[in-house]
Amino acid sequence: MKKLALCLTVILCLCCLASCKLLHSTLNIGEHTYEYIQYETGHFKQYTCGCPSPDIMGLHLDTDDNGTCDVCGYAMKIGGAFEFEYVATEEGHCEHKVGSTCDGTCIKSPHEDNNNDFQCDYCKYLLDTSGVAQIVLDYEQSLRDELDRLHAEHPEFNYYYHPVDDVYCYFVLDSEASADAIIEKYDMENFFASANVSALNSLKMVGVAFDRDEFTEEIHQKIKQISENEELIESLSIDMYSDWHQSYMPRIEYYTDDASVLEYERAPYVLAFENARDIIIKSKAEYDAYLDELLETAESDYQKEKINSAKDIYDESFFEENALILTRMVVRGSGSIQLTVNNLYISDNKIYVVIRTDEPTWGTCDMQFAFFAFAVDKYDVVNVNEVITLE
Repeated sequence: MKKLALCLTVILCLCCLASCKLLHSTLNIGEHTYEYIQYETGHFKQYTCGCPSPDIMGLHLDTDDNGTCDVCGYAMKIGGAFEFEYVATEEGHCEHKVGSTCDGTCIKSPHEDNNNDFQCDYCKYLLDTSGVAQIVLDYEQSLRDELDRLHAEHPEFNYYYHPVDDVYCYFVLDSEASADAIIEKYDMENFFASANVSALNSLKMVGVAFDRDEFTEEIHQKIKQISENEELIESLSIDMYSDWHQSYMPRIEYYTDDASVLEYERAPYVLAFENARDIIIKSKAEYDAYLDELLETAESDYQKEKINSAKDIYDESFFEENALILTRMVVRGSGSIQLTVNNLYISDNKIYVVIRTDEPTWGTCDMQFAFFAFAVDKYDVVNVNEVITLE
């Protein structure tokens, strides 16, 4: 009897090793291994253990309304086993079964508008076009990138950012086109009510000028649409300008580590001569000596007369409590460039005069020769013997 039981045990083990199919179908031992075959309307369970697979399709089940079958994980879309609709907000959209509600906790997909029709390609949510056009924001980012480059190349200066102030759009017309006719055809004066619309017939152009904040994405797309659809428009250019082209100022930290601000008052400048130099004057005698120095280099009677008359500008009483600081000539290529004194600093018995430069986008065609004069407390500069103008 024992030998018979042993033989049966051996046979059973061999069967286990030889065929998973016998275990499941004959002896009903163990669990099936399987994978799902997925279709749009349902799924089949296909055994991978060798046993015959069921010939029955199960329907997709989505009890949590997340658009995914709870059984097989199939992502169900509109037209599938269940009908879904989009729930959209400004931030994006999510999908839910028709008739169900969104509790606001699901992750939303971002809106997409690849055809520039101001609505999401998927959920048809109307997008906000009231903000400044992306082309302006991209251009302003390029300005900031340029400032980063300048800072890296010239660490001795601070550079200052100026956003776009105006956007100019120009339609270049065919030689046979009329600027007035194009403006009337597209009702530009009404559609672009906040802009300045100009018919430049002699140039065969239509100009439309916007303030930055008025040039929205909707306006930008309309401008492009007109250009693309009108056969008499040969090209479109969009230019952006700031009132100020560039602003910069020397960094006092680049020249000294321990500078402190020196209080001052602006004073009348003595003489605007090319050979003027940075100087600190603490007495009437020093003042007269400086004027005599300029007198020696004077090239005309007019200059000599101006120097002699300047001796009365500052007298003994002025120098009782004050010292006079005069700068050399600061030259710029346009009179429209603004030169302003940022501050006076004192360090290591030296005074630093820091000048800020603001260059407008549109300037005058002339030269600028600037000079600066300051009165400071005489007792604050007892040991100072040098003046340096940083510009």
